[in-house]
Amino acid sequence: MTAQTPDALAEVIALLHRAGQTLHVPLLQAARQGLIALRFIPPGERVPVRALDPTVSPLPTVTVLCGDDHSDRCRPSDFPQAVRWLRWARAIALHDEPDPVPWTLG
Repeated sequence: MTAQTPDALAEVIALLHRAGQTLHVPLLQAARQGLIALRFIPPGERVPVRALDPTVSPLPTVTVLCGDDHSDRCRPSDFPQAVRWLRWARAIALHDEPDPVPWTLG
């Protein structure tokens, strides 16, 4: 699902609330308000370099690697750009399921 408009993001946020899956709601709300550019990346997918170009979008980009918390199905090699992102990123937040409260910022 691609939600690119504030109305579409509002629908996704409402759906997540109804499902009780609110972990990513604050990020979606920030994207809806135009504060960040938000990308959810499934295993194996690459982000186009243009999507990370600050001259294309001056907004801070938040990239969420989806499925990385299922170690039995997903490995670091499933995110081929991750090593580059680690060197490039201004900040990194890591969480561990099922308790998403403790975030590690670096």
